[in-house]
Amino acid sequence: MSKARDTALVNLMVKPVSEAQNHEVILRNASHWGARAGIGTEDFIRWTTIFDNEEYARDGKLTKWVLVPKDDPETVDFFASCQTFSRKVAVLSPGETSPTTEIGHGISLVFTPPKHRGNGYATSLMSLLHVALAPQRYPESQTMVSPTSAHSSVSVLYSDVGDFYSRCKPPSTTEPGWTINQSLKTTWVISDVKELMEGDESMVLPVATASDVATTLASDDDNIVANLLERQKSDPSSTYFAFTESAVLNTFLLTVASLFPAAPKDVPLGARVSDSGDFMIWGCADRNSVLAVTRLQATVDSFPLLLRAACRAAEQAGCKSVEVWNLPEHLAGVAESTGGSTAEKQNHLSAFKWYGKQPERSSKIVWVLDERYAWC
Repeated sequence: MSKARDTALVNLMVKPVSEAQNHEVILRNASHWGARAGIGTEDFIRWTTIFDNEEYARDGKLTKWVLVPKDDPETVDFFASCQTFSRKVAVLSPGETSPTTEIGHGISLVFTPPKHRGNGYATSLMSLLHVALAPQRYPESQTMVSPTSAHSSVSVLYSDVGDFYSRCKPPSTTEPGWTINQSLKTTWVISDVKELMEGDESMVLPVATASDVATTLASDDDNIVANLLERQKSDPSSTYFAFTESAVLNTFLLTVASLFPAAPKDVPLGARVSDSGDFMIWGCADRNSVLAVTRLQATVDSFPLLLRAACRAAEQAGCKSVEVWNLPEHLAGVAESTGGSTAEKQNHLSAFKWYGKQPERSSKIVWVLDERYAWC
């Protein structure tokens, strides 16, 4: 961040919303994010009430932030806004044989109204947000913020504006902001994989309801820990992290899929293999055009069975494709042989900022299980 930008931050602060500011945030988000999704203002307000009371948002997990002038912190004419979700994250550091449970954050709905654009307010908001989320990392910052009660080890976001967020540096540092993570997606176009959808269904059971999803994911934290330990074998010098409590986090896309106009009915929410712990959970996304796989645990043998179930559910729901983010490497060959196409994502680019224990210069931080269950 330039010296001029640091000087500008002196007159600004980031704070959690007041009741009046929260109402204004919702209206602004409706005018932008709601309009982009084809959702009217009344429906957006109703949806927001539902989202704000889900398990992943309750008990202080959700915080909405506004960028305001220091001399008028309660103004409803604030410059920019965003929201964060506090989440549990498993962190496996070099030399450790089991991960520690720490706090991470997911960031979404970053917005600057048109009349305030062109003044760098989005950059200022996100730069100050580092201090709010990780005051333990930036204790000498002279910027005025209202820090979150849960000090963060890592924050993530999904960018539709390229590497913009990498330029949102913590104040008075030369550190980058949010660094783009490898962002791959594998897609199966339903009209091209009709042959894949034929075959025996006896070994795969549907995950039919939200309650079934929660039950299926109940043991997923053990899978996540196992995934971290497996990745550590390939490079013991790196630090690995993954978001846990996938059953709770998975609720977000399920809620979106159920509320969206013309949401498909009586379509399974996932599938599991009857004689193993392998499973695939999904939800409709992008105006019900994509069946997005949110969480996957599979072997080369079980993956084709689960994928067939997903493609059948996509056809039933009227989705045009099935999509998996960052498919595990051991399934890449199966994906190609079943008609999957893998490419860099062009939007929703995964990015993260590390605030935890600083690694040695030669090591790196690795986000494990960058799948859609962590979407915020």
